[in-house]
Amino acid sequence: MSDRSLLHRVKIVGDSPPERFVVFLHGILGSGANWAGFARRLVEARPDLGALLVDLRLHGRSASGSPPHTVHAAALDVVHALAEEGIDPIAVSGHSFGSKVAFLVAEELATPPETIWLLDADPGVRPAGAGRSLVLRVIAALRELPRRFESREAFTEQLVARGFAGSLAGWLGKNLVRVSDELHLEIDLDAIEEILEDFHSVDLWPRLEAGHPPVHAVVGGRSDVLSAGARERLEHASQAEILTLHELPTAGHWVHIDAPKGLLEAFLTVL
Repeated sequence: MSDRSLLHRVKIVGDSPPERFVVFLHGILGSGANWAGFARRLVEARPDLGALLVDLRLHGRSASGSPPHTVHAAALDVVHALAEEGIDPIAVSGHSFGSKVAFLVAEELATPPETIWLLDADPGVRPAGAGRSLVLRVIAALRELPRRFESREAFTEQLVARGFAGSLAGWLGKNLVRVSDELHLEIDLDAIEEILEDFHSVDLWPRLEAGHPPVHAVVGGRSDVLSAGARERLEHASQAEILTLHELPTAGHWVHIDAPKGLLEAFLTVL
């Protein structure tokens, strides 16, 4: 059995079998569960749609997969999972790190999706240090922590003591896995750094500006993930009708948490 067949995924559907599926791909150190609430809202509004939430390699309940750990390898994992599910998605949506995975998934599928959604993500190459300090700080902090904890609160307290927000620490705590009466932090941080470095080296701009399949880029108005140059380039591409740009003024990086209604409206106008 291929390790790709161990990719964990969850379907969210309505009362009747859905006619079409949307795939949601999470960001670094996240999991498919991050998108469960939004996916339920989408399915409730559009019962003809189903959602497939995937834990990418090295994340959540998925197998690590075989190295090298790259964005393309993660995309092939998803393509394999979709084949096992018998799903030809109408849309592939990726948040942050998942954005580049989503684009490569769309390229690998025999039947391309109707749309790709890039959610608060910079499509270009990021030089070392540019906008990457928070993730690198998180990884460095996780390396300092023990591997086992008595409770999620104990894990959160240690991260807060290192200067991280409680909300971020609580979110990272979702990576803890219960083993007997303990919670284990089972993240391969070396592999995470490997796949993150590859992510920063992938340049989507040439593919994105080709305009096929149609791309919808969502940007949080209060997010600092995209540089001013990247935002301007997206705006030019939108004005040239190469892609569709959706800005959610009140949202930070977590667009589905900060502005779920606005994001849902954007999806519903297209799907």
